[in-house]
Amino acid sequence: MSQKARDRDLVCSAPFADFLAQELVSWVRAKYRIGEQPTQVVLASSSDGGLCAAYTAWKHPKVFGNVLSQSGNLPYFPTRSRAPTSLPGNMDG
Repeated sequence: MSQKARDRDLVCSAPFADFLAQELVSWVRAKYRIGEQPTQVVLASSSDGGLCAAYTAWKHPKVFGNVLSQSGNLPYFPTRSRAPTSLPGNMDG
C-alpha cells in the first residue's frame, strides 16, 4: 500500500469504512466461521489503522461491536495539516 493510499484510507475515510463493513466482512463470513452479532466481531489495528478501526466501528455499529485500537492515532484533525504537538494543558511536559 502506498503512503498516499494509506493516508487516504486510514484517516476516517467513509468509503474505506463502508468497504470494510459491507464487502470485507461478507467475504470473511463466506470463508470462515465468524459470528453474525456485532458483539462477536472485533476490529483491531494500530496507529492510523487504530484510528480507522475506531472510526469504522463508530460508523458501522451494527457490524462491529468491539474495537482494539492499539496506540491509535486518535488526535486526528481533518481540518489541520497535522495534530497538535502537545496535549491540552501541557500535560506532556
